[in-house]
Amino acid sequence: MVTKENFKILFPFYIAIDNQDSIIEQGPSISNIIGEQISRPFFDIFEVKRPKILTQIYSTAAKFENRLILLECLENKCKFRGQFIKLKNDLIHFIGSPWITDPNDL
Repeated sequence: MVTKENFKILFPFYIAIDNQDSIIEQGPSISNIIGEQISRPFFDIFEVKRPKILTQIYSTAAKFENRLILLECLENKCKFRGQFIKLKNDLIHFIGSPWITDPNDL
């Protein structure tokens, strides 16, 4: 079994979203990029670029499990690619990493 601390090490860019579409957990590395966003609505922070999901992450994410998801932070335009998964704790998790397409962005 993976502990919460090990989960943060394995997936440092994760985001956990509750059934109200609020961010309730986030990994340490994504925090360095987007700041602390706990308790904030997901759509106040991110736009889902692919596939287009305009509202309700929690109720629609199951349709998009195991598919490429592209997120863009509204504040700093940083992009992340990954996937949504629903774990046993009934949270939707975005598991991903920054999407760097230009070496100058490093």
